Amino acid sequence: MPKVLCIDSSSRSATSVTRQLTEAFMARFKSSNPTAEIVHRDLIADGISFVTDASISTLYTPSEQRTPAMAALYEQVSVYADELVAADLIVLGAPMYNFTVPAALKAYIDMIVFPGKTFAYDGGAPVAMLAGQNKKIIVFTASGGNYDELPYKAYDFLEPYLRAIFAFIGITDIEFVKVQGHDQAAVQAETEKAMAKIENLVAQLVAQPVAV
Repeated sequence: MPKVLCIDSSSRSATSVTRQLTEAFMARFKSSNPTAEIVHRDLIADGISFVTDASISTLYTPSEQRTPAMAALYEQVSVYADELVAADLIVLGAPMYNFTVPAALKAYIDMIVFPGKTFAYDGGAPVAMLAGQNKKIIVFTASGGNYDELPYKAYDFLEPYLRAIFAFIGITDIEFVKVQGHDQAAVQAETEKAMAKIENLVAQLVAQPVAV
């Protein structure tokens, strides 16, 4: 059965476009995959923490040398990476804030780019530990304008960053579903297109299951 990790990072609640899209996708996916294992992470409700000196020191201290406090902290900060490693499909709500990802999502990324779980070093070169595991990411994003075209394409630091950071740990099958626009009519039209695309995405996943 597929294991799905759904992550919301918008600071908005009911008015969030990305939350509406992740909710719609998950409802449609669960309807087609009733036995799927679902984990949902709301980074805002969770109050995800930023990395600290203590957490960084813990990650790079060999397990046999960790103090009891370090061991407890290691278990706490490794939860996010463990969930990602276990997932076949990752559904990510990532609105664009000031041309890039929200701070909560950046904090999450700093937790999942995890030495020994999602990447390692071999002879000084990084190794993507999730490569070859057939994981797929669907990113639902919303922005106040069209960043796929000039003159604002150069301001898009969200999609290139997410593609690069997930490729670093070995996930390259990433699909973006975008709602771009500022005025209400444009947002509504783009949201309807995204909802239609959700139907197609779920149909594709049912035809070609992501679970290995």
